[in-house]
Amino acid sequence: MGPRRIILADVPRFLREVLRRALAHAPGLWVVGEIADLGRLSSAIEQTGAQWVIVSLPQDGKMPEATESLLAAHPSVRFLAVTTDGSQIKIKWTESHEQTLDDLSLDELIEILREDHLGNVRMQVDVIKRNGRGSA
Repeated sequence: MGPRRIILADVPRFLREVLRRALAHAPGLWVVGEIADLGRLSSAIEQTGAQWVIVSLPQDGKMPEATESLLAAHPSVRFLAVTTDGSQIKIKWTESHEQTLDDLSLDELIEILREDHLGNVRMQVDVIKRNGRGSA
């Protein structure tokens, strides 16, 4: 199976650069696009075949509203929203599955992005939570 294709969307410049550099050195992961405007994200997903989209997590801690309609249009895509300081991450796959994780390391984030199947993402999140590094 080929590398996991990732789009960085609506992420502040500093965080986008850090993620791009870290992911460039992570085998099996490939940043296929960077989008500033979430309105262009649906066509970018179609053009690139992205499996993951990384977005900014707003200050209210809720997934960006656009993720619901994007998941309806692209049900196989997984969204990962991260705060600008990296202290909280939300993962959303399918319209009804969402998980919040706190204080993940960059290595743990990369391992989640490498997962092949949505079921494996759930298992990876559960493992992280059991090890005391996540919260519901």
